[in-house]
Amino acid sequence: MRPRTADQSRADSFGNQKTLNLNGGDYGVDGGSKIQFNFASSSGHVDVIPGWEKAPGDGDKGLHPPEILASNYFYYKFVWDDQRSSNDFGVAVCMDLSLYQGLYLNVSMPARSDVYLTLTQKNTACTARTKDSAYVKLSDFHVPNGTPQAIFIPFDKMKLEFDGGVYDMKHAKDATFVNFNPPDATYSFYHIGLVKSGAACTPKEGSSSSSSSSSSSSTGTQTSATAQTTSAKSSAGRVAGGMAALIGAALFV
Repeated sequence: MRPRTADQSRADSFGNQKTLNLNGGDYGVDGGSKIQFNFASSSGHVDVIPGWEKAPGDGDKGLHPPEILASNYFYYKFVWDDQRSSNDFGVAVCMDLSLYQGLYLNVSMPARSDVYLTLTQKNTACTARTKDSAYVKLSDFHVPNGTPQAIFIPFDKMKLEFDGGVYDMKHAKDATFVNFNPPDATYSFYHIGLVKSGAACTPKEGSSSSSSSSSSSSTGTQTSATAQTTSAKSSAGRVAGGMAALIGAALFV
């Protein structure tokens, strides 16, 4: 795994400075989102304050579920590929996620909020984006309540593409959070890490209680790592003990 560079940023092919995560990949957001990188602060987290595009375009038609158009999104890449557009990369590289069993998150979301998570992928030559994985809702893994919570999302939930094909874990592009709802609220990411496959202790998958499921907002449309998590930052009951020892790559802390 490549560590984050000392300056924590890198210029893309257009000269735009991109903030890097600990794995050497960069972040991206839609034009309507505001994003604050707080790496220098003691908490070291990332705040995403999304906007909402009422009539989003569909420049990536066929690569995502047709009923889910991105009114806002936030993604982080697993590696640096000098992305110029959705299907134009300066470096033909991919991330092999077959070495990991899932994603560890420590995130704070407003009560009754929700957002989709999907894994994007490339072709076997790592030169073009192909179909997204299945989309999952973060509310299926925890009950958002405005405080940081630690959750585990197994890659088994995203082993298929959104339309039923097999997702190629060996050629991953990035992880994308789509349609934060409600918009204009703060969603804080404290840790994101990849959990190694074959670990002696498998993290417990988080889950929402049935009593809270009716209060979660829809995300489809607005209408319809080696990181230690302290008790002050997370809900330890969502993830099995010894989580820090299982994380093979921390994307940021």
